[in-house]
Amino acid sequence: MQQYPKGDINKIFKAIIQRFRSNANPHEISPTWRLRDDLYGAYKIRLLDEGIRIIYRVAEELPTHTVIEIYAIGPRKNELAYQVAKRRKDW
Repeated sequence: MQQYPKGDINKIFKAIIQRFRSNANPHEISPTWRLRDDLYGAYKIRLLDEGIRIIYRVAEELPTHTVIEIYAIGPRKNELAYQVAKRRKDW
């Protein structure tokens, strides 16, 4: 399990909050966030400057809020975040 510095963890939380702050169902806005093949049904958040990917799935969707399950947070390098998400996926 990779450890992230506190500054990176804050950026990760901010990215997740920012995606859902303005819209309870933001994943419907951009089809490029949707993953395919083995991770169909999951979405990604990219932190480009840090090279980090957040892989999540929508567990419950209501008009007022969305519950997500985060399957992986990791580097894009060598597709590591996607490989971890594939091993953890249960849908």
